Amino acid sequence: MAVFYDAYVYDITIVMTCVASELNFRSKGKTDRKQGWKVVYATEGEALMSSRSDQPDEAVLPPLTVNETVTTQSVDVMFKKTQPPKPYTEATLLSAMEHAGRFVDDESLKEALKSSGLGTPATRAAMIEKLISSGYIERRKKNLIPTEKGIKLIGIVPPEMRQPETTGKWEKGLSRIADGELDDARFMDSIRRYVTYLVSEAGKM
Repeated sequence: MAVFYDAYVYDITIVMTCVASELNFRSKGKTDRKQGWKVVYATEGEALMSSRSDQPDEAVLPPLTVNETVTTQSVDVMFKKTQPPKPYTEATLLSAMEHAGRFVDDESLKEALKSSGLGTPATRAAMIEKLISSGYIERRKKNLIPTEKGIKLIGIVPPEMRQPETTGKWEKGLSRIADGELDDARFMDSIRRYVTYLVSEAGKM
């Protein structure tokens, strides 16, 4: 029966609540707009499925308006420690290389990386294997862990060579060449001068 009903419509809602003019609390959840097919799954005396989510990010929030006044009913103080980022697995590292643009703030470079990422589908796995065979990272079960050699390399390599922005700039240049806006010889000359500069700067460290 549900397939013949209208679509279930909801808003993903993020609410910032200011308490005592100093503390800001962030709430994220869903605000239902139209139950649609979900009414089929409602039973007598039971809330709809949408209000019984086990995920905090999927909590159903009531309709709210900007600058609406609310009442703080209770406060709990919790002491926690931040968790370090999870180690990359081969799958998550390949995904990060493919979508490297999300680590870039510059919108034009982000756009340049969107269509290419770091490397190509054919070369990304080979890059990871090269890092492993060179002793820069190692496999521990499913995780890829940097070795002491790899950590030291990142410490001495110029920042430009370890940031995805550099690849974004080069991809942007290649796109301009493809569009006839930039001469390829001029582009390669700038790459040579840039690499020469980076090598000389690394030698001073």
